[in-house]
Amino acid sequence: MTAALGQASQLMDGVTITPAGCNVLPQDFATLVEDAEPAIGVAPAPDGLSSVPVSLAVAEGAEDRPTEKAEKELALVSTCSTYTIGMQAVAVEGTMESVETTMEEATSFAVRSTVELPDGQQQDSTTVTAARGDLTVTATSQATGSPSASPAVLEQPAGRVLEAAGEG
Repeated sequence: MTAALGQASQLMDGVTITPAGCNVLPQDFATLVEDAEPAIGVAPAPDGLSSVPVSLAVAEGAEDRPTEKAEKELALVSTCSTYTIGMQAVAVEGTMESVETTMEEATSFAVRSTVELPDGQQQDSTTVTAARGDLTVTATSQATGSPSASPAVLEQPAGRVLEAAGEG
């Protein structure tokens, strides 16, 4: 797991994101809970037709950390409401917005971003992060050419994971 996250970080080394303060995009789950034991899996989406990548992190006091991370990340929404990603002489434009979550008894937040790809298609991404107790769960939906899942759809697998882990 750690090796895979390291490889992903190496791939991002050649990417520039402007404004410079937006270099936290895409969300770096590894820094959400720094001393956590991470895991990544795939959950069936409620529509039955697709899957949703789900990341988990277990660390003491994990529930308090998304609140701190959310405050920082959501403060960037106004700065990063529009941004540019450059890699190997290709630049794409993107937008980002915070999206409300409705999870009860969990600390949660959501961010949606849209990137205009070089071929003119849009890639939409919605990420919901929820934490309860010592467990943090992040569910992400990405779609090209159609809207990504709503936060409510992503809250379902996140909630199931929290419940299955005894945090629900």
